[in-house]
Amino acid sequence: SIATLAITTLLRTATESNVDRLMKQISGYMTDIGDEFKVVVVQAIRSLCLKFPQRHRQFMVFLSSILREEGGYEFKQNIVEAISDIIQQVPESMEMGIANLCEFIEDCEHPHLTVRVLHLLAMELPKSLTPQRAIPHIYNRVILEDALVRAASVDALTSLARALPLLKSEVTVLLNRFLSDSDDEVRDRAVFCLSELSLPPDELKPLLKPINISLDELERSLIDYCAQSEPFETQFVLAVVEDEIEKKSKAAVAATKDSAATAKANVPHESSRTSQESAPGVASGAFGVPELAMCGALFRSSQPIEVTESESDMVVTCVKHVFLNHLVLEFQVVSTLEDQQLENVVVECDGEALGQLVLETVVPVSTLTPHLPSSTYVVFQRGMISAPVTLGNTLRYLARDMDRDTRETVGDSYEGDYVLETLTISPSDLIKPSPVTGFRAAWEGCLELAYVERIEMFVLNFKTIPATQTALLDMIALAPCELTQKIRDGEKAQRHTLLLSGEFIGSLRVYTIVNFALDPSGTQVHMRVCVRAPLSELCDAIVACVC
Repeated sequence: SIATLAITTLLRTATESNVDRLMKQISGYMTDIGDEFKVVVVQAIRSLCLKFPQRHRQFMVFLSSILREEGGYEFKQNIVEAISDIIQQVPESMEMGIANLCEFIEDCEHPHLTVRVLHLLAMELPKSLTPQRAIPHIYNRVILEDALVRAASVDALTSLARALPLLKSEVTVLLNRFLSDSDDEVRDRAVFCLSELSLPPDELKPLLKPINISLDELERSLIDYCAQSEPFETQFVLAVVEDEIEKKSKAAVAATKDSAATAKANVPHESSRTSQESAPGVASGAFGVPELAMCGALFRSSQPIEVTESESDMVVTCVKHVFLNHLVLEFQVVSTLEDQQLENVVVECDGEALGQLVLETVVPVSTLTPHLPSSTYVVFQRGMISAPVTLGNTLRYLARDMDRDTRETVGDSYEGDYVLETLTISPSDLIKPSPVTGFRAAWEGCLELAYVERIEMFVLNFKTIPATQTALLDMIALAPCELTQKIRDGEKAQRHTLLLSGEFIGSLRVYTIVNFALDPSGTQVHMRVCVRAPLSELCDAIVACVC
């Protein structure tokens, strides 16, 4: 359609200043094109809104107006998904988007689309300022819709009560009315949800934890069970899933080893290290030391950490380099002693961290000239680090006196040492912040991949949610997704949800949802951390970063 091409061209070349005029023009053309072309326009509108989030109100008004018009299932579905994406990526649009979705389900002619909207409301309403306003819209579906929608309404109300305990009593009254429903599934869900909401939190947590069962294997096992009289047991299905997880983990590790072997065969020289040195936290010296070639490909490096006072005679900083099976500590040393030349400079490490780290080699600085920085390396074989541990460090060297005029050494050398500050080796050192697009889809996909879930509750002594979030992001090596680091209402915020993701060494993805709630006293913040990862050890590592 020429009209569709014209509209999409206008949308793709639009600037923020002409959005208002463009929306008015497009509204007049929408009645002249078919549903299949309207879908293209809706997708272009969504992209434009994410490009100019400050203009979200104009785009939301347009989408809500065409949502009320006549149209087929695919057209309406694309509008709903566009509104959902805008709500998730532009938090300021949430109230308006939720109101539009609540209005839409009152007249929706497509049951499956109504179920989709109910699911969206269950996820987004806990982050809304006034979640209770949607309860009548959800409950109306029980009175007016078929069994499929009524069952989804039960789940939506229960999810809302589970996330917002203040609404539990109101939702419980409504769920009791489902007990007399004409449909078996609706009644069963209502009974289960009422029982769930009546449990204390410590008993409820195991029920919410997903069971690692492969659906294909479960179906096959049930078919076998129906054909014979032996009791059905889930142990075999669970064992199959554990084998699948182990295979995926081994495949990821093998892929990393392949890339490490490639890097080992082609260690970059000074002229080819520009991109590596420009990466934040990467020490340039870590790529030209022959003793480090055995470590393979670098996974990540920390920012420099000061382990001495900046005014001391020895100024030492440390960078932690993480490889697949190794941890390398690079200690950069600068001596301010004008009358001494240091030789055979090394750092000796000790402490509780050595229970999880095995010393493999130390690369010394052969000669340390005053005011010229040089690096010594301590190489460890590394296992899984499940909790923060400390490492004591002592700088040891041979010192030779120097003639201030000739700059030549005089006399014999003698041993010296300098105690450095302790280092903390944390599980967060093994995680690389890595944001994802489409976080919600990835989060739901974790269940299909049999990811492990862990939920922990914390009470932190902060007076505002922004301060709590800043402290959390300093502790945990995960990247915010979908702009959720932006807190609506700032210092006055009562609730907030933060989406985080990262990559664990071995190409293993980790996803986390953090819910903040300000205590009525205004002196504490309640924090709920929900982690999904391929292995339980990874969930433990994320939680350990917060503890």
